[in-house]
Amino acid sequence: MASRNWLGDALELEGSCVLCLHFLLFVVDFSDQGRLTKEQVEQMVRDAEKYRAEDQGYAAKVKARNALESTAYNVKNSLAEDKIRAKLSAEDVAALRAAVGETTKWIDEHGGEGNQTTREEFEAKLKEFEKVCGPVWQRFLKAEKEHKDSQDNKGEVDLEV
Repeated sequence: MASRNWLGDALELEGSCVLCLHFLLFVVDFSDQGRLTKEQVEQMVRDAEKYRAEDQGYAAKVKARNALESTAYNVKNSLAEDKIRAKLSAEDVAALRAAVGETTKWIDEHGGEGNQTTREEFEAKLKEFEKVCGPVWQRFLKAEKEHKDSQDNKGEVDLEV
């Protein structure tokens, strides 16, 4: 069989991706040897199932980590806004800043690549963070609603005679 430059041919294809290229090279290697045996196909299916479960677990872990990280940074960014910070008590601002600092430090220590932190640990940390931040934000939102309602009522005219 004549040797072809499969890599070069594959790279010239428009819209190709790295995974497609990798699969193409994998198939080419086997096609030079002949067909796959039934056992090889079954092993590939078993490996795919095994890796699918691992991939789903890893994706869930990443999702949990991202939820924790984005929540912490959303609170941090909200505290950077003067109009929000001005409507919170000094104690609430201090509590939120402490929670953000502790959480981002924990993420830095436990959230890196290759770390063995589980999805459940990220979710537990998020709940812990929300226990501190939730009541503060509830008070803030309630005060905002009351302020808005009072502003809306100032513009109303009593038409009853």
